[in-house]
Amino acid sequence: MITYEADKFTERPVADQKSDCSLGNLLFYIASTIGIATKNGYSFGFAEWNNSKFFVNPLPEVEEKEFPRVDVGWGFNGFNIPDNVSLLGYMQSEKYFEHCKDIVRHYLALKELAEPIKDTILIHYRNCIDEGTLIYPATREYYLKALTFLPKKEVVVITDNIEKARQVIGLDCRYISDTPIMDFYLLSHADYLVMSPSSFSWWASWLSEAVTIAPARWFATLDEKDLYCKNWITW
Repeated sequence: MITYEADKFTERPVADQKSDCSLGNLLFYIASTIGIATKNGYSFGFAEWNNSKFFVNPLPEVEEKEFPRVDVGWGFNGFNIPDNVSLLGYMQSEKYFEHCKDIVRHYLALKELAEPIKDTILIHYRNCIDEGTLIYPATREYYLKALTFLPKKEVVVITDNIEKARQVIGLDCRYISDTPIMDFYLLSHADYLVMSPSSFSWWASWLSEAVTIAPARWFATLDEKDLYCKNWITW
């Protein structure tokens, strides 16, 4: 049995609160833990998660006991992880779970929370990120050029800060801002998606399988080679 550090699940705000900026990272914790366990033939479980009510299939729960902690470094570091441990690390790479996508999709299937916005380009502007870690904040140039890679469709911006999104993107279109889980639901059902440099966008792309435009660089100091999905268009 392997798990992930319990406090990352129990000490986070719920995704129906505006203050939550953690959903994308948590999905990586879940998916990569499942991937490592599946690759090694281990079972897996997690602490009780206050966001599980938004998902169709509950995560297996882990017994309340102490597990030795294993810190996993940035990027993809392989599957050489012992059994009966608790993981800690970002593990932001599809390489951890590309062999078990169906299992990950099973546990990350969202309940029907809204009417999806179809046949439309969804732009994601994420203000709730630590811009100090990014090599480039998402810029107007990035968003406008991203649209040139996509067919002519209605554009809708999904954002956690409408005023800032309007200032940066400058498009005369519809801007939507709801709770994180509602915004994520819309993004994760996109047909065409222009990402922001955030794990929230990453998972919206992965779950929707949308035609995706992604920023070519994200971080000032971290290696991004394991971050990108093969089917993304980057610039």
